[in-house]
Amino acid sequence: MVSLAITDVKGCMARMLGATAFDDFTLSEATIMTRVSYVIDGHLRKEEEVVEEGEPFTRYGQVRALCFDMIKGKKAPEYFKFVFHLPQDKIKELVASSGATVSVDDVVTLSFTIRYQEDHLTLLTGNSLRIFTQDQSLHHAWDSYVEQFLEKNGIAFERQ
Repeated sequence: MVSLAITDVKGCMARMLGATAFDDFTLSEATIMTRVSYVIDGHLRKEEEVVEEGEPFTRYGQVRALCFDMIKGKKAPEYFKFVFHLPQDKIKELVASSGATVSVDDVVTLSFTIRYQEDHLTLLTGNSLRIFTQDQSLHHAWDSYVEQFLEKNGIAFERQ
């Protein structure tokens, strides 16, 4: 797990809400507080036709415009939190390239949370495994993946 301070808040917000940089991640939840509070549950309903094999959450690209509409305006939101997950197909790739001793079936989620509060934007990585292991290869690979994603998209950050 790594905690990052996003130093270019405006730039990150532009890429997250106004561009496609985050669209391929899945979104498990979002909370947005402006004049009113909004909560988005990203779990797909079982009857939803777009449910992918083993993918319980919606792609962020499918709800990004809605999130943008909730946040846009002259005044910054009071608070928001987005919980993103790496999609199942990308988890398979990361597990394979990490050299980890865990199998893909052992990985519940690889996630990161972006939180805005009091003019500060932070990102916290996390993961959930079905097993206990002392092998930290996958954890480090995920942290590195997120940092490379931010760098690739021109989002400045500092480790906390």
